[in-house]
Amino acid sequence: MTTRESEWTEEDLAWAIAYQDELAERCPACRLPLSETTAMAGGRPVHTYRADEPARCYACDAIAKAIEKAGDTQRPQALLYQARRTCSC
Repeated sequence: MTTRESEWTEEDLAWAIAYQDELAERCPACRLPLSETTAMAGGRPVHTYRADEPARCYACDAIAKAIEKAGDTQRPQALLYQARRTCSC
């Protein structure tokens, strides 16, 4: 039997577990911590939030247009899309 030293220290493992716990505690939609966004006191939310105006990702927009265009294609879910910048204007 061959044994070797672990590539992860106990501290590394603790940090990795803490990070996984933090990710698991986030809202799947807004990615903010659920312990904060769902906190209540006296029957009222502890925190209030406002949403900023949305920004448009033009790379995602180009991909969305390509997906719409390919909608009639057989098995469109198997198509892979990439966005490439066409100018640096």
